[in-house]
Amino acid sequence: MDLTLFHSNAAESFAQANGVLEAAVAWLLWRQVHVRKEWALDWLALSMLCAAVINIGTPILVTPNIGRPSAVSVSLAIQIVVGYASLASMVAGLVAYCEYSRRPPLHLFLFLWVSLPVLTVAAWGAGLRSFGDWLALALFAYLAWMVWNTGRRFAGVGHTTLAAALLGYPLSMFLLQAFDMAPEHIRYLASSPYTLIGVVLLSVTLNRQTQERDRARSALAALNAELEQRVLERTLELEHNVEQLKRAQKQLVQSEKLAALGSLVAGVAHELNTPLGNVRVAASALLERALAVQGANAAGQLRRSQLEDFLNEAGQMSALIDRGSQRAAELVATFKRVSVDQSSMQRRTFRLAQVVQDTHQVMLPSLKRLPLGWALDVPVSLELDSYPGAVEQVLSNLFQNAAVHGLGDRTSLQLHVCARPQDRDFPGVLLEVSDDGVGMPSDVAQRAFDPYFSTRFGQGGSGLGLYIVHGLVTGALGGEITLTTQPGQGARFSLWLPLQAPHVTPQ
Repeated sequence: MDLTLFHSNAAESFAQANGVLEAAVAWLLWRQVHVRKEWALDWLALSMLCAAVINIGTPILVTPNIGRPSAVSVSLAIQIVVGYASLASMVAGLVAYCEYSRRPPLHLFLFLWVSLPVLTVAAWGAGLRSFGDWLALALFAYLAWMVWNTGRRFAGVGHTTLAAALLGYPLSMFLLQAFDMAPEHIRYLASSPYTLIGVVLLSVTLNRQTQERDRARSALAALNAELEQRVLERTLELEHNVEQLKRAQKQLVQSEKLAALGSLVAGVAHELNTPLGNVRVAASALLERALAVQGANAAGQLRRSQLEDFLNEAGQMSALIDRGSQRAAELVATFKRVSVDQSSMQRRTFRLAQVVQDTHQVMLPSLKRLPLGWALDVPVSLELDSYPGAVEQVLSNLFQNAAVHGLGDRTSLQLHVCARPQDRDFPGVLLEVSDDGVGMPSDVAQRAFDPYFSTRFGQGGSGLGLYIVHGLVTGALGGEITLTTQPGQGARFSLWLPLQAPHVTPQ
C-alpha cells in the first residue's frame, strides 16, 4: 500500500489532530443520551463529525491530487458539501439547543444546506470571492448573539465563552487572510477555533446538565420539605380529629351507660309501684278503721265484736304493710348498690353471686314482659377484688342484648348464667352468659364488639352495648371475652375475670 498519501506537512498534521479532537467531541456529545434529543445534541455532534471528516480527509484526498484537476474538483465538491453540512447542522443544533425557535432542526438544516452553497457559488460567479467567509461571519455572529442572550435568560455556565468562541471562528479566518499565506494553510490553521467551539460546547452541555441536576435536587429537596410539612400538618390535623372523635366516642359511651342506668331507674320505679301501692292502700284502710273505732269508743258505743274485728283487720293490714315495705326496701337497696357501683365505679371486694343476683333483680322489671327464663348458677364462695359496677354493667348489657337480639320470633328464651374458678396466668373465674336464641351469622359475630355496629339500628339497638362490654372486660376488669355463636344455636359470651383486677382507673 502506498503510504505517501498519508504524508503531510505541519499545517496538515495540525488540521488532522484537530479533526481527531472534533471526532472525540462528536462522540462525547452523542453519548449524552438522556438529553440528546431534547437539546439537539445529535445535530451538534453531526456538525463536529463533518468538521472532523474535512480536517482528517482533506490532506489525504485533496493535497495528493493537486495537478489532477478532475480529482481535485471532485474532492473540493465533497469538501464543500460536507463543510456546509457542518455549518448547517451547527446552526440548526444551536437554535434548538438555545430554544430560540420552534421549527424542527431538520427543516432548518435542509434549508441552510441547500441555500448556502447556492448563494456561495452565485456570489463566486459574480466575482464576490469572499462572500462565503462573510456569510459564515454573519451566521456565526448570529449564533454568538443568540448564545449570549440565552446565557442572560438561563444563566447557564459557559455561554459567554461559547459566544466568544463562535464569534472568534470567522474572525480568525479573516485575520489569517491578512497574512501572506497559502489558502490551504489558512484553511488548516482555521480548524483550531472550530475545535475550540466543540470543546466549549461540550463543556457548556456538561455544566448545563450539572445545573439541571442541581436544580432538580433543589426542587426535590424543596418538594420533600413541603411534603414533610404537609404530612406534619395533616398528622396534627388527624391527631386533632382523632382526639375529637375519641372525646365524642367517650361521650356517646357515657350517654349509653347513663341511658342504661335510666332504664334501670324506670324499671325499679315501676316495680316499686306494686308494694308501695299495697302499703298505701293498707295504711289508708287501717287508718280509716282506727278512726272509726276511736269514734265509737269516744261515744261509748264500742262493742266487743267491733274491737275484735278491728284487731283482726289491723293484724292483716299490718302484715300487708310489712311485706310491701320490706319488698320496697329490698328493691331500693338493690338498686342503690347497682346505681352506686355503676356511677362511681369504686373498687371493692364483693361476692360475684350477689352482684349477679342484684343485676338480675334490677333487670327483671324492664324485662318481665318478655318470655324469658332464667338459670343462675354462681357459687356463693367466689369473691373478687374488682369493680362490681363494671361487672353489673357488663351483665346488664349482655342480658339486654339477649332480650333484644336473641329472642327474635321465638316464643321463649332461656338465659343461663354460670361461673366457676379457672386459673390462667393469674387466679380467676370464668363467667358465662348464654342463651338458646336465634344466634348470629359469622359476619355479624366478627363485628359484634365493633363500635356503632348493630343489626337493629332504629329498633332498640345503639351499636354500643357489646362495645362497652368489651371495653369494660378488657380494661377496668383486666379480663378477656370471647363469643361463640351459630345461627339458630344461641350465643355464649365467655368472660374470664381475674380475682384481683389491675390497679387502673376505669373509664
